[in-house]
Amino acid sequence: MVLSPKRQPTHDVPDLEVPRQSHRILGFDGLRAFAVLMVLTYHFLQGANLPYTSGGLLQAVLNVIYKGGLGVDLFFVLSGFLMTGILRKEKANAKEFKRYWWRFATRRAFRILPIYYLLVVVAFSLTLDSEEALAVPWWAFVIHPLPLQNWLLGFGYHTSEVLSVTWSLAVEEHFYLFWPFAVWFLRREGLKRLTVWLICLACVIRPLIYVAYGYSAVYQLTVTRMDALLMGALAYLLYSERHVLSRVWAQRLAFPLLLALALLVSSGYANPETFPYAIAGYPFVALTFGVLVTAVRELQTHRFVRALEWKPLSVLGDQYSYGLYVWHLLALALAYTILDAIELSPHNSLMGFAALTLSFLSILGVIVFWSRRYERWWLFVRDRLTRE
Repeated sequence: MVLSPKRQPTHDVPDLEVPRQSHRILGFDGLRAFAVLMVLTYHFLQGANLPYTSGGLLQAVLNVIYKGGLGVDLFFVLSGFLMTGILRKEKANAKEFKRYWWRFATRRAFRILPIYYLLVVVAFSLTLDSEEALAVPWWAFVIHPLPLQNWLLGFGYHTSEVLSVTWSLAVEEHFYLFWPFAVWFLRREGLKRLTVWLICLACVIRPLIYVAYGYSAVYQLTVTRMDALLMGALAYLLYSERHVLSRVWAQRLAFPLLLALALLVSSGYANPETFPYAIAGYPFVALTFGVLVTAVRELQTHRFVRALEWKPLSVLGDQYSYGLYVWHLLALALAYTILDAIELSPHNSLMGFAALTLSFLSILGVIVFWSRRYERWWLFVRDRLTRE
């Protein structure tokens, strides 16, 4: 078959269901809310220096808190599932590649980049010549818009603590650059095969990267984290064709895998910095979350899914999760700046910890509120540009 931007006649099997962009899956919004709350709680309490050597139940709770980075894995799997569905829908409706690519790229860019670039500019301008925690090297302002910061961070070149959270956005953007081509030019079965092969490739590369470059590279490089996004893509492809494996995942495997993950995390065995985790931990987490996402989509009437659809949770996941994720480290840095100015330490007293909590939540709330208004304008422009 000749590959060209013009749409070639194919016998690709249509999806039995492709999510409409106007139809929100509220359970996914609930999962997104849990994911961002995991990340926020981890970074906040990590900065507060909670003890890590307590015993019993407290130790189990702290183990879960300090694995809040798993929220990023859940984000990746969700993104892979949803973006594959959107791309399959666009492919079914588009007559040529140019229109297909324009709509997807424009919608993603206007959703992600305005807030992201605003964070880079704010973080860079606040302390242009400072040596403090908010300081950003001049070259970071060039690297971050590309975006290549996950490769810099992975190989030990640190830019700013405030901007460090954006490594995951870089991974997703790399996925968005590659995956639309795969979806357009491959039929469903070919796409499934490619997905499985790339997941296997990531599982092979990850231990090699760990041995050569260590934990940071494994945690942040695109080639070592792409299997989470691809697991979400595979979950969608199986779900959309009503594959028997999708039903098995949802009805038989979701609870056992989640229970196993919870036990591993709470017991302290799931340590991303270790070599065994590089071999088995990442694929197990990706599979678990892929099964979870499938279960939320398949079992719409289940009590667990209904709980995820609780309105405050779904609104948080839908409208505010991205802003919370992008801005929370800046808000935390500003909160610590305030406490330093009044000479109050959050590590030595309950009053200091309460002051840090109040400052962090207040600053983050104000930033996210105005960020959401700024974001809505860009979304309005996006909708006008991509309107059929």
